Amino acid sequence: MKIGIIDCGTNTFNVLIVETLKDDQWNVLFSTKIAVKLAPSAIDNRIGINRFGRGIDALLIHKNTLSNFQVDHYFAFATSAIRDSANGDDFVQSALDLLGIKIEVIDGNREAELIYDGVKLSMDLGTKPSLIMDIGGGSLEFVICTKDEILWKTSLPLGVSRLKGIFRPSDPMASEEVQAMEQHIAGLIAPLNEACKKWKPDTLVGSSGSFDSLVEVFSHDSEIPGTYKEKGGFELDLDKFKNFYDQLIGSTLNERLCIKGLVPMRADMIVIALILIRQTLSTTEIISMLHSPFALKEGAVMHAIQLLKEVE
Repeated sequence: MKIGIIDCGTNTFNVLIVETLKDDQWNVLFSTKIAVKLAPSAIDNRIGINRFGRGIDALLIHKNTLSNFQVDHYFAFATSAIRDSANGDDFVQSALDLLGIKIEVIDGNREAELIYDGVKLSMDLGTKPSLIMDIGGGSLEFVICTKDEILWKTSLPLGVSRLKGIFRPSDPMASEEVQAMEQHIAGLIAPLNEACKKWKPDTLVGSSGSFDSLVEVFSHDSEIPGTYKEKGGFELDLDKFKNFYDQLIGSTLNERLCIKGLVPMRADMIVIALILIRQTLSTTEIISMLHSPFALKEGAVMHAIQLLKEVE
């Protein structure tokens, strides 16, 4: 059976097509993403008409892809940009009316749960608590967990596109702008600090766009040591990460566009992602950092398989 997943994120609309095997296993047949940058305006909290149109166009392309692969079942869901914007419901209705695509808008808690389910498919999280960090365009999810359970989770309005819209940083970012953003982040992640004091995770597992970008950059740069693990993604040296932060925090967009491995659509927001990661590291007792190649959409595949088994 072929299953398609359409993940309508804030910055990208992703499609993942898999073919199911025995024992709930599956093979990836196709995966791609389309940049939409759907973040609503910080002024009126509405998805602009051009961004709205880009999103519908991306869905049409993904719909054609599902048809070309003769997918048996598909599931489409939307996260922060669509659930939080004033005209998010209009976008969902337009997708249904124009394309026949039914989009489920999931809340932050559900998003965090699916991220956890995806991450644990890619690595053994062990019995000691770890902290999953998933940086999206509109929201940031934290999950403290073991391989067996979620101990604590939250979804915060700290996505890179959202922060960019709020602060409108200069190019390069001024030190006072960095400090203002750090203070804003610190205020919102205060509950994480309390949860970390209770559960004491010492490993940070990063997933999704911003961490994917870091891995792509680090794997191109021999000056930044990192090793791929057969089970567990990409291991990052924290000292080297901090050096990379120092290198980029004062960089211009043009300078970042020249970095090997960094896709252009991420170049304008990677500094904000680095600030989020560094702020998290500085307020927790994390001693190691890993990257998970799986996240939300892979967790959605697992749940789609279970759901289809129940209705058979």
